[in-house]
Amino acid sequence: MKLLNGLGSYALMAVLFSAIVVPVVVSERQLTFYSADEVYHFAAVHQFHDQWPRPDLRDYPSPETPLYYLMLAAFSQISENVVWLRLVSFMMSLVGLLVVQAYLTSRARAPVAFLYTACMVVSPYFLGAAVRLRTENPALCAAIAAMWSLDYASGFRAGRATCGAILGTVTVLMRQVYVWLAPTQFLATFFYIGIGRPQRILNIVLSVIPIVALLPLFTVWQGLTPPFAQNQIRALFGLDVPICVFALLGVFGSVFGVTMLRAWSSSRCRIRYAAMVAGAGLLILLIHPMKLDPSALVQGGWLFDLARLTPEILGSSLTFWILCPLGLVYLYVIISQQTV
Repeated sequence: MKLLNGLGSYALMAVLFSAIVVPVVVSERQLTFYSADEVYHFAAVHQFHDQWPRPDLRDYPSPETPLYYLMLAAFSQISENVVWLRLVSFMMSLVGLLVVQAYLTSRARAPVAFLYTACMVVSPYFLGAAVRLRTENPALCAAIAAMWSLDYASGFRAGRATCGAILGTVTVLMRQVYVWLAPTQFLATFFYIGIGRPQRILNIVLSVIPIVALLPLFTVWQGLTPPFAQNQIRALFGLDVPICVFALLGVFGSVFGVTMLRAWSSSRCRIRYAAMVAGAGLLILLIHPMKLDPSALVQGGWLFDLARLTPEILGSSLTFWILCPLGLVYLYVIISQQTV
């Protein structure tokens, strides 16, 4: 137990993570869509490597913002070997993991923080993104660090607000989907009690920085992604995406079912409104059946494997008929809890 206290817990976590990930990092084995996505990530790094030290950000073969590729392109000046770049990317995941552990340690006893961080290590989402060239882990961990800076329990000072803005900017420059960190920091300004007007004004100004950092890229791209990826991104739009999101929310909300029940009882939730949002989920599936087309770009993974095991009703798997309305109900509960 003493090993799980102090620096020993971080060293043990680093050894555990490295022992699991490094053997896969150096392997040449194909890893389903992780290896497939690595192809275009490596292509973006290769382009910036060839253009170094003046990479052309106007267009490159990826839908994501360029910071991750720029960092790897800098290391690629030592070697462009893909295993070397994977190891660099792995180190980003490792540093991020230890940041998460530090955050949890600041809120709980070290052994408890270690246990929850270990759960993150064995998550297929985090683990899979750590073994190949992927942007998810560095961006996720930077986002968590940004949220830590704004954590209500930590107090709210100019230094923390500045860190939140800087980390938020780093995050959105790796993955623009994290632009929600900017309005989150803006809204956090009004939930802190006992801070003066100058501090509030400063934080409002700081909260705009991540958006300002993206504006030059959006202006050059004439869109939210580089031109190379814009046609591919358009193919993703449609009702399939929100249906998947609601279904996933139905799964994760059920995992935390006890917490959701407590949130229901402590908020302004009403059965008739829950029934209405669940009915909206059913209506969506009636209008737009969720067809299991294995060739579709957005389909795959464990949720669709589960859906294929259940019977199809009116064009959609029973899995979606259950999870999509349930996810909408959980979303209603979460929103109601936040407005109490």
